Amino acid sequence: MLYAMTDTNNIEDITGDPYLLGLIIYHSEQALLPSELVVALIAAESGGDAYACSYEPLAQTAMQSARPGQCSLDTESVCQKMRWGLMRIPGATARRLGFESWLPQLSVPLVNLEWGVKYLVHLTNQFYKRHGYAGVIAAYHSGNPRKAGAQFVNQIYVDKVLKLMERYKPIVAEKREQALEVLETQVLTPEEADAAIRCDKGICEYLGYTLQDLKAMAAERGIEAAKGWKKANYAEALYSLDLDAVENAH
Repeated sequence: MLYAMTDTNNIEDITGDPYLLGLIIYHSEQALLPSELVVALIAAESGGDAYACSYEPLAQTAMQSARPGQCSLDTESVCQKMRWGLMRIPGATARRLGFESWLPQLSVPLVNLEWGVKYLVHLTNQFYKRHGYAGVIAAYHSGNPRKAGAQFVNQIYVDKVLKLMERYKPIVAEKREQALEVLETQVLTPEEADAAIRCDKGICEYLGYTLQDLKAMAAERGIEAAKGWKKANYAEALYSLDLDAVENAH
């Protein structure tokens, strides 16, 4: 199934964060993939927005896969039909690869990159030998590298990602050493990683509400929203108040 790609013009938005770039380089190099391929896919898929997601009602599910015990079948079905996070990995795909936690946790960059790269490795093993990275990119976008004549059916997407790879390659090479140094100094302890995941899960729960609902909740709790606030801004502000309330209770 084809879906829209993000329109990204400023590639510095992604490579300008040395910690994020370090994570991307680490995971891609561990998987023996070009770092610029992962960066280019993130640019095309989410534009570097960790909370990017989309719902595909016709997407296939993997309902036989393991899931959290408190997750209902209806919730699981919806979440499996979502694409999540930086790499917009499909929920059902993550389940097939062995992901057993709540699917909204795929919005956490640490988690998203791990499982998004696993999916990319899976596609590379299937399609690289015959189609090269162009076929891998086509499959990442639509499930398999289908062609109409000499071109992929999603050739526009493939061309965009290939061009982004060319643009990113020298930038990634130039910033690689610095990014990995920053990553090494900011590696989270297991406790810090758990706290980060809980935080992102809390924010994801708020993102399940409509923008109007979030505005109403923010007004009730005395949050002064800045002009142009989006759902992510309201979700982060509301969750920050939740954390303050827990700390004050202790």
